[in-house]
Amino acid sequence: MTWKDNLSKLLIALVLLVPATIYAIDDFIVTIKQVSSSGKSIIVDTGHVDNLNVADYGVLVQKLINADKKNIFKPIAKLRAVKVSANESVWVAYETYEPKEIQIGRGLFLFTESEWLRGKAKLTVNRLKFVSEDEPAKELADFLAEGDSLRKKENYEVIAKAHDKESILKSDVELIDVDKWENKTYGNRKGSVSVYRSPYVNQFRERKRVDTFEKMLVAFLNKYNNPSFDYDEFYKEQKRMRYSDAFQQKSVVQTYNDLYEKKIQDKLAKEQKFQEKLKTKGEAWSDDYSDEELSELLNDINVVQEKQRRRRLVAYKFNSQAYLSAGFNLVNNQTGDDAQAVSGSQSDVEIAWEVFLLKKYNDFKQFTFESSLRRATDGFEAGGINVASTEYSMALQLNWYPYYTPEVLERNIIFLGVLYRFGYSRIVSDTTGEEGNYQLSSLPGIRAGIKYNFKSNIGLRLYTGVESIKISRITRSADDGALPNSASYLEGKVGLGISKFF
Repeated sequence: MTWKDNLSKLLIALVLLVPATIYAIDDFIVTIKQVSSSGKSIIVDTGHVDNLNVADYGVLVQKLINADKKNIFKPIAKLRAVKVSANESVWVAYETYEPKEIQIGRGLFLFTESEWLRGKAKLTVNRLKFVSEDEPAKELADFLAEGDSLRKKENYEVIAKAHDKESILKSDVELIDVDKWENKTYGNRKGSVSVYRSPYVNQFRERKRVDTFEKMLVAFLNKYNNPSFDYDEFYKEQKRMRYSDAFQQKSVVQTYNDLYEKKIQDKLAKEQKFQEKLKTKGEAWSDDYSDEELSELLNDINVVQEKQRRRRLVAYKFNSQAYLSAGFNLVNNQTGDDAQAVSGSQSDVEIAWEVFLLKKYNDFKQFTFESSLRRATDGFEAGGINVASTEYSMALQLNWYPYYTPEVLERNIIFLGVLYRFGYSRIVSDTTGEEGNYQLSSLPGIRAGIKYNFKSNIGLRLYTGVESIKISRITRSADDGALPNSASYLEGKVGLGISKFF
């Protein structure tokens, strides 16, 4: 295998990793992890981290592309959350429109009531009790029809009429409970007996909020599914004219939507610049600020630190991470003098387990321990001839993460590691027909790489490493043959793996 082939493999591995590290998953897209046999219970990969709460209402929506290559949205099911953890939640589908679309692994939009109505004031409800002597329903209807108040009015004298009578509401909704005076069996006394009890306040509030959420979602779907609707053009024409209360058509200046997007980008850039300044200047970063400026910046520091803490703690509950990797050797250790016995396979498959034993200690939380099992095929020159090796080995590794701790989500995490490898190797020479069993070891081996953890607890890891492999004979088919008693060769590996938190 030539160096060009090795380089092409490395480039392919990098291409596979880079898109995953650049593009984050859309905030409203979720992946279905489990579905019950009835299709009514669903587990998705989003939870408290994404502002979900128990008893939250939601609607699953599918994004499709029609014949005109325009995006359209189709509702799949109405849901209610019954259990929510940090990054997953259990939902019950109480109304389903497209049951066949609810499948494990399917990515759908999840629009929730709490997200859409965030900041909306709580519905205020007032309750009154109406007690009647004769027919409560008729008397109540007469009161309401005449516009009379159910409250006692104080006597007052009208001096001047400034405006017509206005009704000032103290609440959004007024619920009325109706009672009737009836004779009791004891002492011929009268007491109130309930005739009509208005709906429970909390249930009324919840139903009203869900109705509002569903109306907003219907309006959203109608707008985006309208063939004549264009998002960019819609906001492009929302710039008002300077000297009249009208919209400016086909504006070529920045719209309000453009200004909002620029404000968000400027804020992110400011936070990033502020973080870099903290790192470079250390404790002396505040020397150039006045007391007022420093007071304002201290609030910004708290925001930055809180964001970092939340990002770190999302996956803090996990204590380990498993890897399945495949790689190949970039170093060609074979000689051209024995071209007929050149081994074309220089690949390996590895299973690894990384544990975060020191995550509770601030001084050591960036160190982890890792153990791995590897099967590798390779070839090298020994005694002037090429031999093929099949290796079965185990490695113990200490990793160091200089920038981000290993369980951080949605960040490129760089790590360095040292390892000790030991195991068994089967050596075969096609030139002489000899075979032998050898003990294998390497100390120390060095590794470096980058990994990326997604919100779904799945991640990718790209690594490279250098090891000096040493083998010593256990048995061989011919004592006086060409196979050596011991040998050593350099190994330069590159590999790509997939990981999962546990």
